Amino acid sequence: MKTEMTMYKVLLETGVSEEIATAILGELSIEKHRVLPFEPGRVLATQGVKKLEKQGISTLLYLMLNLVSDVSKLSEQDQQTHTHALQSGGRIISVFNDIEAENGTTLYIYTAGDRSYTLLLLSQDRWIMDSV
Repeated sequence: MKTEMTMYKVLLETGVSEEIATAILGELSIEKHRVLPFEPGRVLATQGVKKLEKQGISTLLYLMLNLVSDVSKLSEQDQQTHTHALQSGGRIISVFNDIEAENGTTLYIYTAGDRSYTLLLLSQDRWIMDSV
């Protein structure tokens, strides 16, 4: 599925100001108008992720890595699954074990196969994946 969504637009949709969005992209050497490899749909987060954010642990970097398909922080198996999902149009699941949360919390970023939404959730969040 071809997308016209850019990382800049995604940052603005998450509530980041234009000034901060521009600074973030500049720091990461991402062009402001670089089109994402897939449409993320509506970006959602569970209460667990929102609580983590309130504690000062940002998940924005992981969302950005997921959206530009930078798989460098994923396991080898997750890298292959991510690449296959991009090619086949299937659901995309990124698993990040290295977030700075306590108790070995894992962050999952799930994009539905139809690209209608992207959900950020934690290992302890209760959620039932749609079947694709």
